[in-house]
Amino acid sequence: MPVSGTNRDDGADHMWQRVTPVNQPDSAPRSMPGQWTVKQVGALGALICLFLFAPGFGVQPCFADDLTDLFEGQWTGNGTIRPNGFDAPEKARCKVAGTRLASGAARFAGRCATVSGSGAIGMTIRRVPGTERYEVEARLPDLVQPVRLRGTARGRTLTFSILKPLKQSGRTVTGRIKIRFDGANSMNMTQTARDVATGERARAVSMVFEKR
Repeated sequence: MPVSGTNRDDGADHMWQRVTPVNQPDSAPRSMPGQWTVKQVGALGALICLFLFAPGFGVQPCFADDLTDLFEGQWTGNGTIRPNGFDAPEKARCKVAGTRLASGAARFAGRCATVSGSGAIGMTIRRVPGTERYEVEARLPDLVQPVRLRGTARGRTLTFSILKPLKQSGRTVTGRIKIRFDGANSMNMTQTARDVATGERARAVSMVFEKR
């Protein structure tokens, strides 16, 4: 099997504060007319978040989930694979298991078979803490060194880019992998390969995985 966030506004929040009189140490701060308390500002922010990111608006959630959770389970995949990235596509079938590692990353590994042969595949997917960025280490049967990728999440879609071009069947190849989760039990995985020297592109992988 051959083998890219959500922007955040870091501007400071502005709020008004009122000094509590010295002779009333236990009294709660009160908002002056026309001013909002911190609780009111927070409540308004939550309401805006729920309203804007409700189904149908097509906008990113305020606090996106860690998509590595969605890889867990037993999966069966069907689709096509170009064995060397640019060969004629062959029908393929895969059986893969997704597991959670102690480090918090997800392991997605198993075997795929086509009419020309079969081999093991494996990916370790890790979310960079506090961000919408993800990193992948993929191991493939025809490559000695693991392939490293980095990418971002948008909704339930992960897009990764290969960090360093790799040598494959006499070519220098780079590419992108896109993984889209359609509900909890279906996943679409595609990979586009690009020959660095010639600029030739090909859909190297096109698979649909269903959770068993």
